[in-house]
Amino acid sequence: MFWNAVNEGLATFAHWETWVCIVLWLVVTGLPRLMVLRAVAGPEESRSIGGIYLMLTPFIQAAAMSVLILTLSPLIFGLGDQAAWRFPWSMLVDAPGPTFKMIVAVFVAWILSRFTPYLSRIAAYRTCFVGIAALVFSIRLVNTSNAVPVLDRVALWPGYAYALGGLAIGALVVLCTNRLSARLGARAESEPGVPRGTALFGIEGVLGLVPVFIYGAWLGEQM
Repeated sequence: MFWNAVNEGLATFAHWETWVCIVLWLVVTGLPRLMVLRAVAGPEESRSIGGIYLMLTPFIQAAAMSVLILTLSPLIFGLGDQAAWRFPWSMLVDAPGPTFKMIVAVFVAWILSRFTPYLSRIAAYRTCFVGIAALVFSIRLVNTSNAVPVLDRVALWPGYAYALGGLAIGALVVLCTNRLSARLGARAESEPGVPRGTALFGIEGVLGLVPVFIYGAWLGEQM
């Protein structure tokens, strides 16, 4: 069952709609980052604008992750072979309460991920942590929109064996991220023109989604 979830989770990346959503998600979440960096490097009067972008970053991150997970929920949970592009917005209209709770929960998860010792410096970990929180709360919205309720038969805790396997995959993701960070850092020192931060941000974002999709595939097997 674990390896089946791994295969199904990785298969989510085989859909072109997944990559469209990921690119849009990276653009939306990366834009405030670039704005802050430009404001800090700019004149004194532009730093106040950078502060505004910095304060808005958690809200943008939470909303973007929620939309990403809800849009890809049919692919992640194995409920369909197409992304649900209208699903996040229809839930915002039809079920504003649960949708707002999901965004708030993802926002809190983003804040908590920033205070985890050592791991908070790794963007892949933050993506994974926030993505799993979004998955858990997205089940409630899927349950609301589904003709047959699925919430009662879905167990969120996979058991110790599965959890150990998930931790192993997460550790592998963190290791790969650290290796990439070290290599890009060394190259950036030798070649000042290499945009290390921007490239690493995108790579870590994609790697952080790997455990999220695997966990989502396991949840989908119970639906």
